[in-house]
Amino acid sequence: MRIRPIHSLVPAGLAAALLLAVAPAASAQQQVVPISELPRVEQDRVMLENQSRVMDSDRLYREGKVYVEKGQWKKAASRFEQAAERRGDGDMKTAKLYRKAADAYYFAGKHGRAVTNFERAAASAMGFGDIDMAAESYLRAALVSHEAGDAVRANDNGWKAQRLSGSTALSPKIRTAIRQHLIVGDAAVALGG
Repeated sequence: MRIRPIHSLVPAGLAAALLLAVAPAASAQQQVVPISELPRVEQDRVMLENQSRVMDSDRLYREGKVYVEKGQWKKAASRFEQAAERRGDGDMKTAKLYRKAADAYYFAGKHGRAVTNFERAAASAMGFGDIDMAAESYLRAALVSHEAGDAVRANDNGWKAQRLSGSTALSPKIRTAIRQHLIVGDAAVALGG
């Protein structure tokens, strides 16, 4: 039996408490079972697995912070990226970890990796409905892509940020930043302006 989190299927407040057990059914499809219906031993195993995953992610994050303090951006970025991957898409901290990885890759001069991690941060944030984080991450991905001379990615990410700028859920601060940078600022060139 394989266990997987269902964090992306429920509101963020419930995500930490819910898990599904996925077992092969007779028809080769997967059967979904709430964790509460699993035997106690299996519930304990799943909870220990999740605790281990989070503790490992926290350790990687702390290592990344140490590398930031030393100015070792590439090592810091790698640790933050590993921490995000260890947490997985079903964790609300994943987007922030990808953003930290993106920032560190940027300072390390690895613009392509920075853009990829900004895009991952945006996708993870959207999974939890964090429109501000997603829009700002797409904006940063557009700006870094433009700076690196990648017009296709700059256009794509700028378009996504601009689309999110119309959301009523977006904070005015982020909306203003998007409009300044994408409509009036440097990235307007990447958007055909």
